[in-house]
This record gives sequence, structure tokens and C-alpha cells, in this order.
Amino acid sequence: MSKQTKTLSIDDLKEQVNDIGLRYPKLSEDDVFIIWFLRAYVSESEAAAVEALCGGSHDNDVDAVFIDGAAKYVAIVQAKYREHLLRKSEKRQDVSTFAQLAKVLSSDDQEAFNEFLADCNEATIIRLKEARKRIHSDHYRLVLFYVTPGKITPAVIKRGQQIVRESRQPTAEISFFDGKRLMTLLQDYLDGVA
Repeated sequence: MSKQTKTLSIDDLKEQVNDIGLRYPKLSEDDVFIIWFLRAYVSESEAAAVEALCGGSHDNDVDAVFIDGAAKYVAIVQAKYREHLLRKSEKRQDVSTFAQLAKVLSSDDQEAFNEFLADCNEATIIRLKEARKRIHSDHYRLVLFYVTPGKITPAVIKRGQQIVRESRQPTAEISFFDGKRLMTLLQDYLDGVA
């Protein structure tokens, strides 16, 4: 007899996020969701995922900056933690603004970078300066992750990818995790934990 696979729901994701939240009661639910994503997809270390957080007010759409010295890449996360799975579509402008980070971080234009940082909180400034240094001096790859339980239309994805290509940074890319892809990631995460 074959084993049946349970269809996962937003409640299953919330359960995992809430479990992490118990260990970090001072963090917002949004931040805990980002920790879960980083732990599930980017890092084996929960402590490193927590350290990568830089969200809050004045983060300029940068919720986390994870720098992996061994793999030589910078991962930047923008997340929208939604209450419902695949119900709300992400706005084209939000995705486009986030995708512009590829140009901001890859460009040699220090003045434009400083201008971008002008409204950022201190944690975001520190992490983005380090990320830019690694991209420029050490030739790290840049991976932008837009993560949401909501929907991201193909047109919005295409536009985000086009903006990253226009940054002329050959090692920059953007990856999208919508509700459907998050459920696949959650299944893989649970299989790994089990």
C-alpha cells in the first residue's frame, strides 16, 4: 500500500512559522517568516538566518541580507507574509522596486548607492554596504528572493527578471517564491525534518 501525501495549506506554513516564533518572541511574525524561509532554502543555520534580518521601518524593501562566504553569494530577501494562500496578487511596482536592487548593488555609482541608503535603518545600511563590497571586491553572486504566500503573475515575474538583466550584472538573478512554490518548499522542508 502506498503512502498518501497530505496536501499542505497555509495553516501548515503558519505552524512552522509559529514554532520558530516561540524561540524569538520579540520578533514580528513577518521576521519569523523570513527566518523560516532562509532556514528552509538558503541556510542550514537558524542563527545565521536570524542574523541576516534587517527589516522593520526604513528597510527600503530589504528584509534580510544573507552573505555566504563559502558559496560566494549574497542573498537578499523581500517577503510579504500573507494570511491566505494564493489569494492576493503582489503588485508590479513592489516587485520592480525590489528588482532595482540588482542595479543599486552592482553599479559603480557610489553616489546612487549612498542616495539609496539615505532613508535606510542602521542594520540595513551595514548589511548592504557589506553585500556591495563582496559583490564588487570579491565577485560574489547576487540572488534576490521575493517571497510570498500570495500570487505573482507571470507578467510581474517577467518584468522583475528584465530589470535584473538590465543591471548588467551577469551574476545577478531574481527568484520568486509564490504560494504554490512555498508549499513545495514546505513539503521538502518537512521531509528533511522528519
